[in-house]
Amino acid sequence: MNSASRLCLPAILMITACSGQGDLAGNHANQDKRRVYGEQDKRIAQLLSIGETSAKAGGVPQDQALLCDIALQTMSDKLRQSGALSDVQMRAFEKVQAFYRQRAAEGRSQKQIVSARKDLETAHVEASERVRLAIGCLRDLNS
Repeated sequence: MNSASRLCLPAILMITACSGQGDLAGNHANQDKRRVYGEQDKRIAQLLSIGETSAKAGGVPQDQALLCDIALQTMSDKLRQSGALSDVQMRAFEKVQAFYRQRAAEGRSQKQIVSARKDLETAHVEASERVRLAIGCLRDLNS
C-alpha cells in the first residue's frame, strides 16, 4: 500500500464514522414519535395478511368450513405432487380435512353440500388463493 493510500484510508473511515452520527440522532427522535394504530388500521392489516379467513366465504360457518376443506385439498395436492409431505403429514392433512368436512355438513343435506361446494370452487378458482386460505384454516385451528 502506498503512502497516499495509508493517509486516505483513516480519513475515509473518520468521515464515514462521523456521518453516521447525524442519522443515529435522527433515528432516536423518530423512535419517540411512534404511530398509534387504530382498530380500523389493525382490521385492514389483518384482512391483507396471508391466511386471512374471516372474509373468505360470506360468514356462514358451514361454507367457511367447506372452503377450508377445498383449500386444504388444493394445498395437499400441490405438496403431494412435489413430494414434500411424509405419510404422517398426509394423514394429518386428511384428519384436518375430515374435521372441516364434518363442520361443513352440520345441518345440511348431501345435496346442499354438493351445491355449496360447486359454488365455492367456482368462486375460488385460483390455486394461490386457495393455498393462502388453507394457511388461514390451519392457523385458525391453532388459535
